[in-house]
Amino acid sequence: MVKKERAYSANADTVTLMAKEMIKAHHRFNVLTVLKHFPGSGSSNGDTHLDFAEVTKTWSDIEMKPFRQLISAGLVDAILSSHTINRQLDKEGLPNTLSNTIINGLLRKKLRYDGVVFSDDMQMLAIANYFGVQEAIRLAINGGIDILTFSNNISGSPSRTVDTVHAMIKNMVLTGGIPRARIDESFRRIKALKKKWAEGNMEPLKETVIKQKEIIADQKLRLEKCAPTTSQTGRKKSVGKEKIKKGNAK
Repeated sequence: MVKKERAYSANADTVTLMAKEMIKAHHRFNVLTVLKHFPGSGSSNGDTHLDFAEVTKTWSDIEMKPFRQLISAGLVDAILSSHTINRQLDKEGLPNTLSNTIINGLLRKKLRYDGVVFSDDMQMLAIANYFGVQEAIRLAINGGIDILTFSNNISGSPSRTVDTVHAMIKNMVLTGGIPRARIDESFRRIKALKKKWAEGNMEPLKETVIKQKEIIADQKLRLEKCAPTTSQTGRKKSVGKEKIKKGNAK
């Protein structure tokens, strides 16, 4: 729900209504959806790709209404966090993605959402300019994030991002920086989401494919009936030669 053209509307009820239809349409074809950016960043005047953005003075609870209603309706597959800072919700002033108060406290306990939570890109400058990679990962996971999003390789790292991040997480679990129980929680949620997708109803998609094949086969048959046969083409050519011969004879 934003002022700019990044949401269905600035009206919370309209956003909820249209989001419901969008989610249902995707579910008919077994496509999971992710709602963003929790708990709302539509009032932000900054860009978290470029620096921190604070919404403390502009954010209102109405921005959470679509999340609240869609969670209650049981339509949420996953949620993606915002990197904005909201001191109305977290007095410490941590970005939402890194805030235990906002993810574990508000989203999970107050709104009773126990599904998968994605982080926004951890390399956006709202995070990268103020937190080291390892510290950001620790805060995000301990705060309730299940899946960390990294859009590019980590600057200066000799390994692929996935290998570097995995090694950091493993080391923090072994040294007590991240409780093993937190990893188990995320594993349970991710496993449940994958199971939901695997057991999804693919019948509408199958029916669509079958119908398209029938249409193509019918069109092919019509074209074959309209097209001249080889023998017909041959006769036309021979007739043409006859006319040429007669013309030469004259």
